[in-house]
Amino acid sequence: MDPVAQAFLVDDPNGIFVTSVDVYFSSKSSVQPVSMQLRTMTNGYPTTTVLPFGQITKAAADISTSTDATTATTFTF
Repeated sequence: MDPVAQAFLVDDPNGIFVTSVDVYFSSKSSVQPVSMQLRTMTNGYPTTTVLPFGQITKAAADISTSTDATTATTFTF
């Protein structure tokens, strides 16, 4: 695995609903899928806790690429 993490702060005391995330790929594997997880964080680091319904995997064939960030791949939870 080669994980990449991106953190964001949710300062609403009621939380938020994340329904989808757009990700831009400049290249991809022809066979390896891509998994995305929404996790909690502690002290700025991802924990092992995946939020309920917070994991999606897309097959390589479902990943769009573009060299200029014009085509997004949407991960819908």
